[in-house]
Amino acid sequence: MKAVIFLSLLVASPVFAQTPKPASAIRGAGNETCASVKIDDGVSLGHWTLGFWSGLNAASGQPVGETATAATLVGEVNKLCEAEPSIRVSEAALRTYVRYSKR
Repeated sequence: MKAVIFLSLLVASPVFAQTPKPASAIRGAGNETCASVKIDDGVSLGHWTLGFWSGLNAASGQPVGETATAATLVGEVNKLCEAEPSIRVSEAALRTYVRYSKR
């Protein structure tokens, strides 16, 4: 019986190893391109970014960006969005998060 369960898990493991496409899992402003989101709109970009950032911190257990102000973090995402308007807001936020995590 244990062998059957083990083999079942072994066969199913590639299915569980696949990661979802980011665009299908991201909701709200994060799924929009930077060009389509008004940069100075605190509700669309700022609040979404801070919620996403907080979720990443909660999931990782790391306090990334804890010494930066909310305005600084959103400003960094804004800068990346202005430089690369064709990327999604979620990518800009994630790239900024990764950069801060290496500090």
